Amino acid sequence: MKKAVIIAAVLIAAVIVGANIWKMSRNDIQPAESTAIQTWRVSKQELKRSVIASGIAVPAEEEKIYLDGTLGQVERLLVTPGQQVKPGTPLLRYRADDIAKQLEELEIARKRLDLELEELRHEKDQLMANFREQAASLEAGADPSEAAKATALKKQDLERQEQSLLLDYEANRNEIASLEAKRSQMIVASRIGGTVQKVAANPNEAGESPLVHIVSDRNYLVQGAISEFDYVLVKPGMQVEVKPKAMDGISWKGIVRSVDSIPEGADLAGSSLTDNEQAVTLYPFTVELTEKSEELKYGYHVYIDIEVESGGNRLVVPHQAVMEEDGKRYVYAVEQGLLRKREVVVGDSNDSWKEIVSGLSEGDTIAAHAAPDLKDGMPVRAEEES
Repeated sequence: MKKAVIIAAVLIAAVIVGANIWKMSRNDIQPAESTAIQTWRVSKQELKRSVIASGIAVPAEEEKIYLDGTLGQVERLLVTPGQQVKPGTPLLRYRADDIAKQLEELEIARKRLDLELEELRHEKDQLMANFREQAASLEAGADPSEAAKATALKKQDLERQEQSLLLDYEANRNEIASLEAKRSQMIVASRIGGTVQKVAANPNEAGESPLVHIVSDRNYLVQGAISEFDYVLVKPGMQVEVKPKAMDGISWKGIVRSVDSIPEGADLAGSSLTDNEQAVTLYPFTVELTEKSEELKYGYHVYIDIEVESGGNRLVVPHQAVMEEDGKRYVYAVEQGLLRKREVVVGDSNDSWKEIVSGLSEGDTIAAHAAPDLKDGMPVRAEEES
């Protein structure tokens, strides 16, 4: 009986040991837990070479009207902020009381001159008529020379008076024309079409601030500056993409209108740098937008992507997908849930992409970031980047 109990205990222990060994072996053959990673599907993209700069949006054209002290006091502003104006739209009017009074006085003086001229010419006509009557009434053989001489002297005197009046009349007319021209300046009109941005609250106390500020409705310009290293690459006519820093997901196309050959505000002749300092000269440039830009506002800061070279469509991957070891470049391809370290040959690149010359095919899936913790053969779950 005792022997049977011992045998049973041994059998039970063997079963328990066997079960544990079987369980351990099952755990050893289970697959390792997979790691979720971001992936990228290899595709062809336009591999353009760009220069990135910053700039500010400015109107294509603007007009600022300032107080003109020679014209006196502003009587009234004729526009309001936000109003649309055309070239020739009246913007403000200066007080013209003194000019109106002077014009009235000159008009009275002109009428007086008209009367004096009319009277003088009538007197001259009457003189000649009297002379003809006297000549006709002379007896035969009488000498008319004395009468003719007296008449000629009187006529000369009347003609001198007439010439003097005509000169006064011309001076009066010129003075009237001058005052009329000055009065026309009392109403200031717009030179451009656009939108009134601002008007002065108190125009006669505006000082150096504009009385009226008008901004053209044409597409904005963008002004920026590029370094001397980019200056040799950027040329007028190059294609540009402009993105506002204050808004995401929006951009406008444009072209480089001009690149200044004179650098921004530095006195190059007077600059002195130590051996450890490096100067970078900046050159202003202007971009003209070729698309409507209602969302863009005066003074917005923007990014400017200038396409200096178009490389066509190439097979590319993100920069961060490529790693370098011992002078060679690799990516991690995803094959049947496992990472496979694959050597690649890269070509050109820009700020976003590296060209893949060999080692990958279009449609391959790779790890979007070649992180240090990734290993060849690692199980992964692919989560494709959008």
